[in-house]
Amino acid sequence: MSFRAALSLVRLPNGLSAAGQILAGTALAGAAGGTRPGAPALVAGSLGAMALYAFGMALNDWYDRDRDRILAPDRPIPRGLITPGHALAIALGLLVSGLLLFALAEPLMLLAGAPLVLAIVAYDGPLKARPCAAAFAMGLCRALCALSGLILGGLFTIDGGDGVMPALLTYPASYLLLITLVTAVSQQEEADAPTGRLAVFATLTGAAFLLPALGGTAPEIVVPGLLLALLVARPGLGREARAGLVVKQAIFALPLFDALWALPADRGLALACALLYLLGFPLRALLGQR
Repeated sequence: MSFRAALSLVRLPNGLSAAGQILAGTALAGAAGGTRPGAPALVAGSLGAMALYAFGMALNDWYDRDRDRILAPDRPIPRGLITPGHALAIALGLLVSGLLLFALAEPLMLLAGAPLVLAIVAYDGPLKARPCAAAFAMGLCRALCALSGLILGGLFTIDGGDGVMPALLTYPASYLLLITLVTAVSQQEEADAPTGRLAVFATLTGAAFLLPALGGTAPEIVVPGLLLALLVARPGLGREARAGLVVKQAIFALPLFDALWALPADRGLALACALLYLLGFPLRALLGQR
């Protein structure tokens, strides 16, 4: 088993988006009266989120090893680059590492981390055959990751008056909606759905990237939000519509989604989210991930 194969197994470039959620959540909670954690806590929390994301990817490929021999033969297990046993061992190691990093960053993050693990296992295993439940479970995974970022930013220390708490919780709620839609788009590809239905799901998914702009507190994010919406939705429209490309565009763009959320609250952390997006390009080239 090579190190590169292990990185491909866990979809390392995609995991950068989980780190972006921690940064954006921290920015939002801090601006609402929470606490700004130090750099070590930010790094630990971000790496913990990436580890739990990677756990989900490795566990997914272990669960789907027989199915992938037919539908995704280019993945590491079907290609013989990693054995199922090694994949499961990697998944368990990442699970422990992710929870430990959360505890080091802020022990209260485990209040979101523990149900996050349960949601990951539910999606990868028993819910995979139930499309609606699976889509919701995947959205819940991302919502709980976003909630972890808010907790790191001092969510539980904030005075909840004047609608502050509901406003903050729109951030994980936006992820619940967005990723549920992204997962629904991926299911259109598997079901070989008609282009009209795919166009509807692709348009809704693109529109979800406008959610950070709905608050109206930062007009400068409206135009970038529109561009992101078009970037994501475009591959799902027209005769050459491709569901898989919509999903890839959406997942790759998630750090920019987080940057839009963070920008009105903390420009430095918003920039860090944007840098995670840029870092994804060389990592995908290194691993041959398109």
